[in-house]
Amino acid sequence: MTTKLERLPYAKGSKPGRHYQTPAGVYPSVTNILDAAPKDALIRWAAKEERAHVVEVAERAFEEWEVYRERCRQAIPIDDVQAQGALEAFPPVKWFREYLIELCGVDLAHERKRDRAADIGQAVHAYAEWRFRLDMGLPTGTPPLLDTDEAKRSVEALNAWRKQVSLRPKLMPKATELSVWSDTLRTAGTFDLWADITADAAGMVDSQSSLFPEHGDRVDVIYDWKTSKGIYWNQLVQGATYRHCMIERGLITERSLAAVVRLPKGEGDVFDPARDVHYILPDECKELVIDFRALRRVWESRPTFWGQK
Repeated sequence: MTTKLERLPYAKGSKPGRHYQTPAGVYPSVTNILDAAPKDALIRWAAKEERAHVVEVAERAFEEWEVYRERCRQAIPIDDVQAQGALEAFPPVKWFREYLIELCGVDLAHERKRDRAADIGQAVHAYAEWRFRLDMGLPTGTPPLLDTDEAKRSVEALNAWRKQVSLRPKLMPKATELSVWSDTLRTAGTFDLWADITADAAGMVDSQSSLFPEHGDRVDVIYDWKTSKGIYWNQLVQGATYRHCMIERGLITERSLAAVVRLPKGEGDVFDPARDVHYILPDECKELVIDFRALRRVWESRPTFWGQK
């Protein structure tokens, strides 16, 4: 039976994007379950960001700690001889340490950078939804605001890709930013774009040409936009899982593909279709769904004190 696509609500009491209320009950999101995957690279990145922040703050503290010391001196009543004496006797290294702690603040540097990257990603996804709704002749409203250079660069990459695939008739968008779920995987998620595409638009290599037995033949693809520095395994798992959900709902066939499209946001990071567009073939999708099933079991076994599931 074919399922009508719609946007599923988040489950009551759940953080946005963590659980969906599906017709079959509450299911955790695909990205929620992917959080169970090892994050060695993310840990190294976070440590690198914190180290860089401390070095930067230490340089500032070294230059300004005498100003900080004078500020403390002025905060003590001039007739409080004991406090003034203790202030003068306070070792410089302790002054430096106290000021360094104050400058570092309570927020972690890598979390600020992560949150900013998430905001950029949301802006790019909002624009992509607006753009493809416009292509499909659906109501759109005003274009989303792009208030950072990074978001503007990612949108430029998206439009470069749209031009490369010659939007119509080679790529025909069918739906954007709608929800699907799987009862066998017990998960749900929101895909970025469902379209069908011709082999020449996809830029398929010879090993993939069997998917398009006749010239101009078309195949369904579930696309996922990413603004990361590369295309990673967990992103492929995510795309393959969305494809599985779509097949289970009777919306596409086993012949369909998933794809990750990286939209570079860094200065000088130029969009390259050969590097930044990764089509996932049916056999690879099946293998990646096996990986997702394993992550699902790991996710279920996590103690609740590891964080909200």
